[in-house]
This record gives sequence, C-alpha cells and structure tokens, in this order.
Amino acid sequence: MVQSAILIPMRKVGTQNRIRVFPASEVTSINTDAEVSPRSVGLDESDVAAVWDAVCRFYSTGLQPAIAISLRRSGQVVLDRAIGHTHGNLPGRFDPAQLRQATPKSLFSLFSASKAVTAMCIHLLDEQQKIHLDDRVCDYIPEFRAHGKEKITIRHILAHKAGIPFVDGVDINLDLLSD
Repeated sequence: MVQSAILIPMRKVGTQNRIRVFPASEVTSINTDAEVSPRSVGLDESDVAAVWDAVCRFYSTGLQPAIAISLRRSGQVVLDRAIGHTHGNLPGRFDPAQLRQATPKSLFSLFSASKAVTAMCIHLLDEQQKIHLDDRVCDYIPEFRAHGKEKITIRHILAHKAGIPFVDGVDINLDLLSD
C-alpha cells in the first residue's frame, strides 16, 4: 500500500498569499511514455491514484503554483506528472501573458528542501555500508581537502558542524534564485 502525507501549515494563510487555482484537468501534464501500470510493479491502482489525488488536493489549496511528482517502484515509473504553472501565477502577481504550464521535465528550485532528501540518501548508503558517516569528505571528493578541510567528515556536514560559512571568490547572482 502506498501512503502519502500532505503537511499543510497550521496557521491561517490569507488569500493574498495564494495563487490562482485552475481546474486540475486544465493544468496537469502527464509523461504517458514513462508511466507503467501500477499492477505491473505490484501496486494497487487505487493507492497510486490516491497519491495523485493528494497532490491535486494540495495544489487546490493555492499554496503552491506548481507541483511535480515522479514515483518509482522497482525501477519503473508509476507516476510522472506535474500540475500548475512554473511562471505567471505567483501570489498577488497573476500574469496570463507569462503563464507557463509545469511539466514533468520542468525545473524547480528546491532551496533547502534538498537537504532532507540528501540526508536520507546518505543514511541509506551508510545503512548499506557503502559509505560511513565518519568517513572524511575528501575520501570521496579529493578536491575538498583544500584550505584545511581535510578532517571534515560526512557526519560534520549533516550536523552543520563543518564550519564552512561561505566560499571566497565566487560571485553569486541572487537573481537566478527566482528564475
């Protein structure tokens, strides 16, 4: 059985902080070439449908302009879909001329959300004994040892104890964050 959880903030969010919601049928993109039947990988179709329904319900709250999901089982793609718009539909800034529908190939800025996914993958690799949390990062990325970082371990990175506040000599274009 596939289970999903949608976390919605407990505080009340005003309508000025929401996007314009379109009917799911008008703003859904499905990669039908990639999706296989849930039954072919041992899943019940109604459970997979419930996952997509949860995504659609979350979109309908107006809290996210677009959501994409790729669900795999045994190496096979069961869901590869997107709903909403990547451009033109921000809270308080709806611009029909700029509307661009999200697709499964759309790029999304995850910002810090990727930390949880990365940590999960690292712990899985540690559990499988392919890496170890107390290994030095430079054992995997030799260039990392530069500038006195040779003793930093994977555990330090995960626990935010590596002591790397910023990178010198790198220009950061903050305008790219919203593109």
